[in-house]
Amino acid sequence: MRYGISDIHGCLLTFKEALKEINFSKNDDLYILGDIIDRGPSSPHLIKFIRTMIKEGFNIHVIKGNHEAMMLDSRGNPGIFSTWPYNGGNLCLTQYMKLKLKNIKIDLNQNYSINAFNFSHYIPKPDWEFIESLPILIELEDYVLVHANLEFYFADPIKETSDNTKLWSRD
Repeated sequence: MRYGISDIHGCLLTFKEALKEINFSKNDDLYILGDIIDRGPSSPHLIKFIRTMIKEGFNIHVIKGNHEAMMLDSRGNPGIFSTWPYNGGNLCLTQYMKLKLKNIKIDLNQNYSINAFNFSHYIPKPDWEFIESLPILIELEDYVLVHANLEFYFADPIKETSDNTKLWSRD
């Protein structure tokens, strides 16, 4: 069977329940249409779970959503970084920071600042590589999958629709 899901937003337990509900197996294909991070309680754990399932031979195909794009674009870019935390990235970042800092003693009297230039080291390299590897579009024999939208007034909507529209449009 083929399944599709979108906007998991860090909800690992809900995702696991959904997989259990459909009895997902290695014979199935699952297409996740973006937004696996932000807003929910377990973004880092969800990414690790998906990566592990893929390594174990499950057919899981993940498309980049606008939240993954914001995360990637935020590295070293203060203009985007200010947008990402406002759109749920603050929770994702906090989760990564807690994982990284759990064995480090923090002086609560010290002011700490997280910005576009220093946050990326909290996110493990395998997670960065996974997010970086996500395509914006998957073309199947009978479907074209994107996170947001294609513009069908173009002669070739797949090639001519901007990445921004594929990630963000709600038309």
